[in-house]
Amino acid sequence: MGLFDMFKEKKEKNNNTPEKETKTDEVFGNISRLGQVSDWYTEEYKLNLFNNEYKVQIAIEVKDDDSSITDKQHIAGKKFIENIDEYQKTITNEIMNFFNTDDYNKVYNSILVDSVRISRIGNVCVLMNCLEDADESLFSGIAKDVIFTDSFGIKIYPEVKILPNEDEVTINAFDY
Repeated sequence: MGLFDMFKEKKEKNNNTPEKETKTDEVFGNISRLGQVSDWYTEEYKLNLFNNEYKVQIAIEVKDDDSSITDKQHIAGKKFIENIDEYQKTITNEIMNFFNTDDYNKVYNSILVDSVRISRIGNVCVLMNCLEDADESLFSGIAKDVIFTDSFGIKIYPEVKILPNEDEVTINAFDY
């Protein structure tokens, strides 16, 4: 065994990177996941929100022991994809109303649209985070009785509902 082969063998033994699995789904198209416990992810979609474009993936939740996509997820995903233009307007309007502002730039410069997530029961949620250098004046428009955290979102299917904090996001976007 030569010197090169020794290093090659060592590299192969230390390779713990999960294997990427890909497939084509009838609703979501090309999807992939890393390892056995990862959710499925679509290729990027363009969401036009707050007069700006975001590139996001749809995360389709799976269970550790079941990587299949449920009928409810297919129904919700199809509804979202077929009506994406309408949902973009709804998301923009609801978030602008939540922050009680008409300043698109203030919202765009203060939040990051992270992903679209479809839970096992078919909830479609758009997950967002506040940027570190967010305009603090944006938050003064939130109703005083609302508990707001920097990780928030909006459920857009089967109903529209602002998810103002991490607890609400967890309850609606993840099936625990």
